[in-house]
Amino acid sequence: MPTMRPDPGMERSVRKLAAQAHYSELWQRLAIEVAPVAIVVVDCDGLVVALNRALTEMLGYDADDLVGREVETLVPEGLRATHRNQRSGYARTSGGRRMGIGVDLHARRKDGAVVPVEIGLSPFEVNGFRLVIAVIAEISERKRLLAAVDLSERRHRWVLDHAPDGFYMADASGRLIEANLAYQRMSGYSGDELSGMSVSDLNAVDTPDEVRARLDAVVRAERGRFETWHRRKDGGSWPVEVTANVVPERGEVFVFVRDLSERRQAEAERDALHARIREFAFSDALTGLANRRLFIDRLAQALEAARRNASFGAVLFIDMDRFKILNDTRGHAAGDRFLVEVAARLREGARTQDTVARLGGDEFVVMLVGLDASADAAAADARAYTEKVCATLNRPYAFDDTLHTSSASIGVTLFPLPDDTVDAVLHRADRAMYRVKTRGGGGCRIEAEGLDGAAETDPRGAPASGSVDDAPRQD
Repeated sequence: MPTMRPDPGMERSVRKLAAQAHYSELWQRLAIEVAPVAIVVVDCDGLVVALNRALTEMLGYDADDLVGREVETLVPEGLRATHRNQRSGYARTSGGRRMGIGVDLHARRKDGAVVPVEIGLSPFEVNGFRLVIAVIAEISERKRLLAAVDLSERRHRWVLDHAPDGFYMADASGRLIEANLAYQRMSGYSGDELSGMSVSDLNAVDTPDEVRARLDAVVRAERGRFETWHRRKDGGSWPVEVTANVVPERGEVFVFVRDLSERRQAEAERDALHARIREFAFSDALTGLANRRLFIDRLAQALEAARRNASFGAVLFIDMDRFKILNDTRGHAAGDRFLVEVAARLREGARTQDTVARLGGDEFVVMLVGLDASADAAAADARAYTEKVCATLNRPYAFDDTLHTSSASIGVTLFPLPDDTVDAVLHRADRAMYRVKTRGGGGCRIEAEGLDGAAETDPRGAPASGSVDDAPRQD
């Protein structure tokens, strides 16, 4: 039988296929060995065929420890039976699979320690043998970082929920994402109710367009601080200070809301206290009229205004007759009631621009401003006003079941005279009142020193002549 000589072309093809197979296996082994992740190759019976250096470094096993042994060697002892069942089921599938997403997987180190892992499985064939390659990633560091992030978020949430100031997060369109407990208490809304609301729904004073413009300005500047009013669920409102900061990479606005109600109340109480202090400083405690200090200040201003405006003013100096008798016979309480009634009558008859004051005891003063530029006309106006005051003060005063009669001695002077001062004006008025008093009281006197009662006189330069006009005594 003749010997068959091999076909040279076929031999070359066989050698080529053999070389390709060799190199393919070599490349696979090399790729597995140098891979930066842990890899173990398992056959269809669950026996380890190969592992790489990265797995040895991760779990401590070398090839002698694992090759030919069940892959469950890498599984914690209490989970090996379950793993065998799952592995047998997977052997009948053909697709890849990622394990450890949403569940906790663990691998057992050679020293017995257990580490958290994620595993990717992929089947393949080599020379007709079905194998499974498992890529194992230790996630201890990732879990540590995730735990740290979770702890940080829970701490921040605790801080925000226990902060005295309100806080909410909104997107760039102004829709609320979430709000802390403090803001829920402030607004009366629950967290679920606030989620999805617009910041304009919370504002009690601005229109939606105004709120939108302010939000746009905050987003552009990446921060903002302002005061406004927010609306509660029950329809009420409260003053707030808003501090906003933008997180550009997230497109979110972090908003801190401080309740200003207590501050506003404190400011109102402070203002009321200042007003009260001013009242004590410039008001008569018994009657509520201006006191001497305030009257002198206003008289100084009135002098300057009269000189600028070329007009006259007048001061009435009033002393109540028989006041001492009332105090001695009926007591100080009755005397105080009498003074309060006198103050009320003077205030009732005064014009808005005029000043009524109590200097002390039973002495009162009234300052009239804006009288005529003519001395005669100003004196006539002052006389007419003084006569009305006399009539008002001479009416009886009721005390329980009795009436007390009194009268007023009133001295009047015009101002300004040349080089006039506050003391000079008060001195003239007081002297005019004293002259009425020495004649028995119950009347008024216009003191016109330095004025010509019949001439038109410039208040900024009156002539140095004088006349005195006495009112008849009123008993």
